[in-house]
Amino acid sequence: MVRIEGDDAEVAVRYLEKVFGRRIQYSDIVVEQEYSGRIMGVLGSDILTDIGTEEAMYVKINAVSLLSKILRKNPRRLEPKIDEIIRIAGLARNMPFVVKVVSMEENQVIGLPGRRTINMFRKWFRERLDRVVVTGVLRTHLDKVMRKTGLFKKIVRIDRIGFLEYAIVCRFDTFADEVANILRKSTAKCVSIFMPRKIRKLVEQLSIDKIS
Repeated sequence: MVRIEGDDAEVAVRYLEKVFGRRIQYSDIVVEQEYSGRIMGVLGSDILTDIGTEEAMYVKINAVSLLSKILRKNPRRLEPKIDEIIRIAGLARNMPFVVKVVSMEENQVIGLPGRRTINMFRKWFRERLDRVVVTGVLRTHLDKVMRKTGLFKKIVRIDRIGFLEYAIVCRFDTFADEVANILRKSTAKCVSIFMPRKIRKLVEQLSIDKIS
């Protein structure tokens, strides 16, 4: 438990709740409200997200719905390649993820991606640069690994997306899977890749296949 005191305690609490979320009961969850959480894994086409409930339960978000909102494409067009798209969509364990709860039935909570999450991914797609998402690591350690491996020469910057979560932005001529492979050999932390140009190519190919 963390106790915060002082004149700015209320502001600090609101900020920490925005970044980390807060512990809540299942009965406290409100449909149509957004909650800050973290991805705990991907099961099939479902993104399982922990929003800080006391009970052991996750909010299920359909990955197709996330990608269709980001890409502004008909969900049915994405389904044939959804497994391959998920693999390169940067959905890492412990990655910060805002969800909007849309239904609660039989202790199962169904959600949609929240506005902050959608806006972040849309920004990433607009920039068209590959990213490597690294979670559960201190920035000082990450910087040390980047210098040791020479990866700083292959990146534009490192964006902080959470308390211990970062998105490494690759140069246009550098691919995320190459950077990720080097990082995996240097650190045991969770690493995933986001490759917008490859995702767009897959989606475009699906459209061509449907026409033909």
